[in-house]
Amino acid sequence: MVVSHPIRKKFWFNSKDIRVMWDKKEYDFGIVNHSSIQNIEFTYTGSKEVLEIEPLCNCVGYTFKDNILKLRWKIKQNPIKSYDSKKIVMITYKDLTIDDLTLKAFIVA
Repeated sequence: MVVSHPIRKKFWFNSKDIRVMWDKKEYDFGIVNHSSIQNIEFTYTGSKEVLEIEPLCNCVGYTFKDNILKLRWKIKQNPIKSYDSKKIVMITYKDLTIDDLTLKAFIVA
Protein backbone atom coordinates (compact mmCIF):
# COMPACT_ATOMS: atom_id res chain seq x y z
CA MET A 1 0.00 0.00 0.00
CA VAL A 2 1.27 3.44 -0.91
CA VAL A 3 0.51 6.21 1.55
CA SER A 4 0.42 9.64 -0.04
CA HIS A 5 1.71 12.77 1.57
CA PRO A 6 -1.40 14.78 2.61
CA ILE A 7 -0.41 17.80 0.52
CA ARG A 8 0.51 15.68 -2.50
CA LYS A 9 -2.74 13.74 -2.42
CA LYS A 10 -4.85 16.60 -3.75
CA PHE A 11 -2.38 17.15 -6.60
CA TRP A 12 -2.33 13.52 -7.78
CA PHE A 13 -3.09 13.40 -11.49
CA ASN A 14 -3.72 10.46 -13.73
CA SER A 15 -0.90 10.50 -16.29
CA LYS A 16 -3.47 10.59 -19.09
CA ASP A 17 -4.88 13.90 -17.77
CA ILE A 18 -1.73 15.98 -18.12
CA ARG A 19 0.33 16.87 -21.12
CA VAL A 20 3.19 14.62 -22.10
CA MET A 21 6.21 15.13 -19.88
CA TRP A 22 8.19 11.99 -20.75
CA ASP A 23 9.03 10.23 -24.03
CA LYS A 24 7.19 7.19 -22.62
CA LYS A 25 5.18 6.50 -19.48
CA GLU A 26 5.67 2.74 -19.39
CA TYR A 27 8.24 0.22 -20.53
CA ASP A 28 7.66 -3.53 -20.79
CA PHE A 29 10.88 -5.57 -20.74
CA GLY A 30 8.93 -8.65 -21.81
CA ILE A 31 10.26 -11.99 -20.54
CA VAL A 32 13.37 -11.65 -18.36
CA ASN A 33 15.43 -14.06 -16.26
CA HIS A 34 15.52 -13.88 -12.48
CA SER A 35 18.71 -12.42 -10.98
CA SER A 36 19.12 -10.14 -14.00
CA ILE A 37 19.50 -6.38 -14.19
CA GLN A 38 17.28 -4.40 -16.55
CA ASN A 39 18.25 -0.89 -17.65
CA ILE A 40 16.09 1.70 -19.40
CA GLU A 41 16.19 5.44 -20.08
CA PHE A 42 13.27 7.86 -20.02
CA THR A 43 13.70 11.32 -21.53
CA TYR A 44 12.02 14.25 -19.76
CA THR A 45 10.41 16.56 -22.33
CA GLY A 46 8.41 18.78 -19.98
CA SER A 47 9.07 22.25 -18.67
CA LYS A 48 8.22 21.76 -14.98
CA GLU A 49 11.08 21.52 -12.53
CA VAL A 50 11.50 17.99 -11.14
CA LEU A 51 11.59 18.16 -7.36
CA GLU A 52 11.83 14.47 -6.41
CA ILE A 53 12.13 11.04 -8.00
CA GLU A 54 10.95 8.16 -5.85
CA PRO A 55 11.01 4.51 -6.95
CA LEU A 56 8.40 2.64 -4.89
CA CYS A 57 10.69 -0.38 -4.59
CA ASN A 58 14.29 -0.42 -3.40
CA CYS A 59 15.09 -2.82 -6.26
CA VAL A 60 14.96 0.15 -8.68
CA GLY A 61 17.84 2.63 -8.69
CA TYR A 62 18.13 5.77 -10.77
CA THR A 63 20.20 8.68 -11.97
CA PHE A 64 18.72 11.86 -13.46
CA LYS A 65 20.97 14.16 -15.43
CA ASP A 66 20.41 16.43 -18.45
CA ASN A 67 16.71 15.41 -18.62
CA ILE A 68 17.61 11.71 -18.92
CA LEU A 69 16.27 9.41 -16.21
CA LYS A 70 18.24 6.16 -16.16
CA LEU A 71 16.53 3.34 -14.27
CA ARG A 72 18.20 0.12 -13.16
CA TRP A 73 15.88 -2.68 -12.01
CA LYS A 74 17.58 -5.51 -10.11
CA ILE A 75 15.33 -8.55 -10.56
CA LYS A 76 14.76 -10.80 -7.55
CA GLN A 77 16.97 -13.87 -7.23
CA ASN A 78 15.54 -17.41 -7.26
CA PRO A 79 11.77 -16.83 -7.14
CA ILE A 80 9.65 -19.91 -6.38
CA LYS A 81 7.69 -19.51 -9.63
CA SER A 82 7.51 -17.24 -12.67
CA TYR A 83 5.38 -14.11 -12.28
CA ASP A 84 4.35 -10.76 -13.76
CA SER A 85 5.96 -7.80 -12.05
CA LYS A 86 5.37 -4.06 -12.18
CA LYS A 87 7.43 -1.29 -10.59
CA ILE A 88 6.34 2.33 -10.25
CA VAL A 89 8.58 5.40 -10.11
CA MET A 90 6.86 8.54 -8.79
CA ILE A 91 7.98 11.93 -10.07
CA THR A 92 7.10 15.01 -8.01
CA TYR A 93 7.38 18.42 -9.66
CA LYS A 94 8.10 21.74 -7.98
CA ASP A 95 4.39 22.69 -8.23
CA LEU A 96 3.68 19.47 -6.20
CA THR A 97 1.96 17.66 -9.06
CA ILE A 98 2.91 14.01 -9.34
CA ASP A 99 3.42 11.77 -12.32
CA ASP A 100 4.41 8.12 -12.53
CA LEU A 101 6.49 5.91 -14.79
CA THR A 102 5.96 2.14 -14.93
CA LEU A 103 8.34 -0.75 -15.53
CA LYS A 104 6.88 -4.17 -16.36
CA ALA A 105 8.28 -7.65 -16.96
CA PHE A 106 7.46 -11.33 -16.78
CA ILE A 107 10.09 -12.85 -14.48
CA VAL A 108 11.11 -16.43 -15.30
CA ALA A 109 11.98 -18.64 -12.33
